[in-house]
Amino acid sequence: MRCTFARIGKKLPLIATGFAAVVMAGCGYISPQHLAARAIEKRLPSLIGPARSYDVSVAGSALELARGHASEVKIHGVGVQVNSALLIDDFAMDSHDLTFDRSTHKLTHAGDTAAVVSIGADNLSNYLHARHPKWSNVELSFVNQDIVAQLPMTILGQTSSVKVNGKFLPNPKNPSDIDLHVDSATIASVPVPTALVNLALDRLNPIVSLNGLRFPVTIQNTSITNNQLVVQGTVQIAP
Repeated sequence: MRCTFARIGKKLPLIATGFAAVVMAGCGYISPQHLAARAIEKRLPSLIGPARSYDVSVAGSALELARGHASEVKIHGVGVQVNSALLIDDFAMDSHDLTFDRSTHKLTHAGDTAAVVSIGADNLSNYLHARHPKWSNVELSFVNQDIVAQLPMTILGQTSSVKVNGKFLPNPKNPSDIDLHVDSATIASVPVPTALVNLALDRLNPIVSLNGLRFPVTIQNTSITNNQLVVQGTVQIAP
């Protein structure tokens, strides 16, 4: 079953946790939806990562929740530290038609799940420093839909500082990775053939990898919006 971003699997029974709270508490609560959302929210720092804030909403009737079914679960996180290198400015996940086994409290089914991750230029630069040690001084910026950066690169056996304009695009071979594709490049204001630069980048790509997240991710689209890299995709959250 597919949804939008990262690996949940057996380590992420977060939806089931909320439902289980409803079942154990019974139907006497005024808002079982709020009870389920609160139980899920408490688990998110350990399951996804610590964040400045999380907000969770659960849709479904009290009877549906008691039977182990929710029509929709939305999760929104701000400032999410998903690992030691990657700080996500904004995280949103929307999953539909979820069911769980009430005896084991494990998620057994999830319909379409969509996720959107936004990463600002500063956090993306810090990530690149951690992922590519030789790029410790690299700073990038966003100009319209392009990424602009000064990168140390080896081209035809010579290492130089290359100013590149390009785009982050989904890796065609690995759905959880993102490549840098250069549209133009210069060395000391002298144009460099983009074919040579992209050939050198083949040894460095993927520039960004979401493979280490707790959810299996399938990246569908990348764009630049409000000075942030926005990544949209699907996630597998059920067996």
